[in-house]
Amino acid sequence: MKMNEYLSQVTDQIRCQKVHKAVRAELQAHLEDQAEAYESEGMSADEAMEKAVLEMGDPVETGVSLDRVHRPHMEWSALLLVGVIGIFSVILYMFAPFDYNEDIQNMSWYGMRQLVFTVAGYAVMLLVCRLDYSILDRFGTLAAGIVVALMLLATQFGLTVNGATYCLYLGGMQIPTMALQWLYVPLFGAVLYHYRGQGYGCIWKLLLWALLPAYAGLIYARFVFTMLMCLGMLVLTIVAVSRDWYQVNKKRTLTGLAICIGALPLVLIMILTRGQLLAPYQQERMEGFLTGSQTSYITLQVSKTLTGSHLIGGNTELLQSAQNVLPSFGSSYLLVALACAYGWFIVAVVVILLAVLILKMFRISSRQKNQLGMIIGYGCGIVFMLQFAMTVAVNLGLLPPTSIVLPLFAGSGGGTIITSYILLGLTLSIYRYKDITTERMPRKQKITEICE
Repeated sequence: MKMNEYLSQVTDQIRCQKVHKAVRAELQAHLEDQAEAYESEGMSADEAMEKAVLEMGDPVETGVSLDRVHRPHMEWSALLLVGVIGIFSVILYMFAPFDYNEDIQNMSWYGMRQLVFTVAGYAVMLLVCRLDYSILDRFGTLAAGIVVALMLLATQFGLTVNGATYCLYLGGMQIPTMALQWLYVPLFGAVLYHYRGQGYGCIWKLLLWALLPAYAGLIYARFVFTMLMCLGMLVLTIVAVSRDWYQVNKKRTLTGLAICIGALPLVLIMILTRGQLLAPYQQERMEGFLTGSQTSYITLQVSKTLTGSHLIGGNTELLQSAQNVLPSFGSSYLLVALACAYGWFIVAVVVILLAVLILKMFRISSRQKNQLGMIIGYGCGIVFMLQFAMTVAVNLGLLPPTSIVLPLFAGSGGGTIITSYILLGLTLSIYRYKDITTERMPRKQKITEICE
């Protein structure tokens, strides 16, 4: 059997068309190496190749074996865990009145809202999961550019309340600015991947990709989310530099990035002292928290509420008093609300479920051989981790009040839920195509090999 005929029969058994080229190239290289070894023993070229092909075994059996390896895989445990968290969130919102509204007599309205967006989000997650994430190799910078453009557009045409821009209305569709900031973090990972193999010149390009969304976030007074977004981008950049993606002095570059992370609190202090980039109410909250004036009262109420909550079972009287004091009781202070409505045990269940999910996201990302999948997965996991850590810190009174929500739980609307499911869909897509997507050679290295 001729080599080309053998290779064609093998690839015909593999259902995933995307891996045909890579499998064919790998098998051809192996056959050529083996044939070369036989030629060194005195065989003719045709005889050597024929024997090499014969020793490879039956092409159908080989192709079927490779088909089992090179096919999409679903992370069923993660899907089940996300489903459990989604159902749990609907039940919690359905039966606990986290927010009293005179216009809404039926408290199950909040549960119905959670149900609608959870079902829609799960469907979106499954759709994103089935899409090959490696499309971001070609269109990652374009997607990141679109998100940046929308963020800049929101600075001029977004809906502003109390000095902060919360959403952008585009073609009748409401796009939360918070969702844009969270989505940008994994897209920035695709941007980092795009510039692999380049030298110090790419650092300035990456800096521009980071500064534009940061500028937009500060302009529309989403200070906390902007700081978290910048922290996420810095962490991803450190990961990229530590893996020798760029032709730079790794030690010096990592030192500079570490200094940037350390400078974030100094930036916070500078903004607090100048007070020009924060909305007035944000300025008061921050200053009150640091000086122990206004925000200390809210912190005291958080401590009082948590202390008065039962291990199992709700405290209706405490629930009613706390929701009149704590801002965004059913979103930013969701854990406090759960402690009042259901007891500490339910809070522990929610925290453990989300912690396991976040660890699973990082585990999926860290095991990826494909560098693009790894960096995008880390970006998704970092977003979940930052949201989770911030919510816990605010609910424990360690940070001043701010608009933050738990992943997969409702905030002021469904955009935050949909965003969480999109990020989960990306992570599951990375797992699904882990044995299919091949690594692209960095541009600089590709040019060098062609010239040689």
